Amino acid sequence: MFLLAQAPAAGNNANPDAGAYVLLFSFVGGIIAVVLIPVLLYHLTLSKALARCRPENQTMTPGMVWLNLIPLFNIVWYVVVISRVAESLRNEYRSRGMDDRGDFGWNTGLAYYLLPIGGIIPCLGPIFAVAALVCFIWHWVDIASYSRALVVGGDRWDTFDYDADRDWD
Repeated sequence: MFLLAQAPAAGNNANPDAGAYVLLFSFVGGIIAVVLIPVLLYHLTLSKALARCRPENQTMTPGMVWLNLIPLFNIVWYVVVISRVAESLRNEYRSRGMDDRGDFGWNTGLAYYLLPIGGIIPCLGPIFAVAALVCFIWHWVDIASYSRALVVGGDRWDTFDYDADRDWD
């Protein structure tokens, strides 16, 4: 452990490693926040996209997205989620008569899922990690844009009630 705190004065019973522990916990907490916050916001985007689809067009309920936060279970469940979100969005777009020629995030979501597997190849791991991060962001943006189009396009079905003209008084 790195000794970052100054040596205690004579007669002082302070722990000399206290500064190192504070630094370590701050670093670990920062890493968790940097990873956890985007993951939670990403899953919120997926959940909202599903919620903006009519119930008859949903292939899974929006709350089921959050099962991805269960370790090990998410290894299989993530593929189910990206498949069903894409299918639900396609169903909703078709029922509203909107353009449904896109893949609704299926390709980028699957690429994000599969790219880390390539990280086991020596010397190519960082390249696959960066590619996976790019696909993660790309999938997030895709789903958000498809979801946003449901608010402004079609017949304005929206379970979150984003009606800007609503009188809140």
